[in-house]
Amino acid sequence: MLRLPAEAIVGQNVGFRHTSPDLAEFARGFFACPAQQAVREIKSEVNGAVRQYLVVARKYHGGQAAVFIGMDITDSRRAQEEIRRLNRDLEHRVVERTAQLTAANRELENEIARRKRAEAEIQKALEKERELGLLNLASSRWYPTSSAPR
Repeated sequence: MLRLPAEAIVGQNVGFRHTSPDLAEFARGFFACPAQQAVREIKSEVNGAVRQYLVVARKYHGGQAAVFIGMDITDSRRAQEEIRRLNRDLEHRVVERTAQLTAANRELENEIARRKRAEAEIQKALEKERELGLLNLASSRWYPTSSAPR
């Protein structure tokens, strides 16, 4: 906020307070071109702090005068930067978590394959034992010698 009365501002060159080289450059370029209006983001020092402004300029009186209106967008830009930072952080976390889940998935797939191989080996061993007559639990009975049927 300038906090100056209108008579202290009207008739002054844009940038008369020397708080923003960006604003002075914008004004010189604007008056030098044929455009009747322009918009630009600039930085300006206000009360010792650098602020960002969206400045809209419009020429009047055949290009001999202009009105410059600035809107402070500092907080908006900070919020946008914070959102970009949070998005980068989130993307990084997603990549890390995806890698962790991929590794865990791979481990589970390996464990499933290992168990299937072990199961197949057990089945093969059981079949071999049956073939050799060593294991036929379903069709044979075991009796102690003293109580065997006669």
